[in-house]
Amino acid sequence: MIDLRGLPPFATGGNRHCYIHPEDNDKCVKVAREEVMQQRFSRQPWFKKLLGAARLDDNLQELKGYRQLEKVSSSPELYAHIPRLFGRERTSAGWANVSELIRTPEGGVAPNLSQWLVMHGLDDETRHAITEFQNWLRKHQILTRNLLPHNLAVKQTANGSRLYIIDGLGAPEFLALLYPLAHWRHNYIERKIRNMNLRIQWELDGRPGQWRTAQKAIIARSKREGHDQS
Repeated sequence: MIDLRGLPPFATGGNRHCYIHPEDNDKCVKVAREEVMQQRFSRQPWFKKLLGAARLDDNLQELKGYRQLEKVSSSPELYAHIPRLFGRERTSAGWANVSELIRTPEGGVAPNLSQWLVMHGLDDETRHAITEFQNWLRKHQILTRNLLPHNLAVKQTANGSRLYIIDGLGAPEFLALLYPLAHWRHNYIERKIRNMNLRIQWELDGRPGQWRTAQKAIIARSKREGHDQS
């Protein structure tokens, strides 16, 4: 059992706490926030409750995402933008997923893309990293949930920056069943990429207003600019 008592998480998301493994600094220990999961479950309509609370556990969903990935290809390139997963282990705070911790060259925890954009903006290196990541999604036909900047870690390498998806890998099971349909798969991935770009623009704009409202405004602005350029 991994003893996390007395250790503060280095990051906390809506559904999980993330710790540095006490016995291996290069591993991340992701513990589901049970209280949040139960709160979410209690707000579900009765017919969704019939599906059980496990579908709200981000750790279980992440494991399914990796299993979906294994069905796609055995190519080493498949893991070019995904942390290695070491498995599921019991901790003093509950069950956890243990995966590779993305670090900076100095040894710190790598920033997520939201933090990176604040520090560097959308410079050429960042644009290249985003394009490389999105082309990888297309090439290997990777299914994800929404590609939010805070769920993408930025690792600095000798060849520039590289994005790693640290949350949101895989699609809901009922959607994953449609994976064999090439046209559906293409549209699904392109939609996720488009929304990722919109979200990045919203963050660069300083996150004005609610995301859903801003999303519509950014789409409308993009259409106007595209029309003006034509």
